[in-house]
Amino acid sequence: FFFSSRRRHTRLQGDWSSDVCSSDLGGSFRLAPLLPGDYDVTTELYNSNLALPKAMRVAAGTSGITLRVAEVTGSVRGTVESEVARGGEVYVTGFRREGTESTEQLCDADGGFVMEHLRSGTWDFIARDVHGQVAARPGVLVEIRRDVLALDLALVPGAKLRPLHPEADACIVRRGSGVVAKAQLTSGLPAELAVPPGKCTIVFLRAGVEVARTQAIARVGEDQLIDGSRQQ
Repeated sequence: FFFSSRRRHTRLQGDWSSDVCSSDLGGSFRLAPLLPGDYDVTTELYNSNLALPKAMRVAAGTSGITLRVAEVTGSVRGTVESEVARGGEVYVTGFRREGTESTEQLCDADGGFVMEHLRSGTWDFIARDVHGQVAARPGVLVEIRRDVLALDLALVPGAKLRPLHPEADACIVRRGSGVVAKAQLTSGLPAELAVPPGKCTIVFLRAGVEVARTQAIARVGEDQLIDGSRQQ
């Protein structure tokens, strides 16, 4: 198992300290060194359906704790459809709201897809093709040992956003509480994201901590450069 811990600092905008480790063959693990304070300890899925059902709050310096893992995954089945049959590859991406998990899959020839071993929780699903069409299905509940059936996504012409920020290493495009896109950022270079048209919020992150955010209106056929360093 892979383990991680996260602690919140009290600062002007908030910050985090964290550590990650893997267990040995006997299941033992050690997270160190850690600053004093309380940490949320979690396990990451890795070639397994087992994980902690929820984070465990543990004080730094504690020893002898036992983490009891359980099955925590479900699956999703669905189809991506388009009014105009253009051909080419179609991808579906899922983002879990309660964590950092994401998954991506290439659809089969008729647009069908099956995503298994998804950690339970609320997921946002986005489909896109090579012609710039996109589709969104936010807020899909994935439950343990259950299938979500007939998750259909209808492609529509999308918009292109090119976010950049000199201090950020990642960005998230949100619509309400849902996620419509994520990307890693390279200093000085914008990412290229196809998103559904409409209002959205672009959040810029560094090491998982927000450094800036801005609002935008994504319009069909437009290619917008979003410079997060120029926003107040």
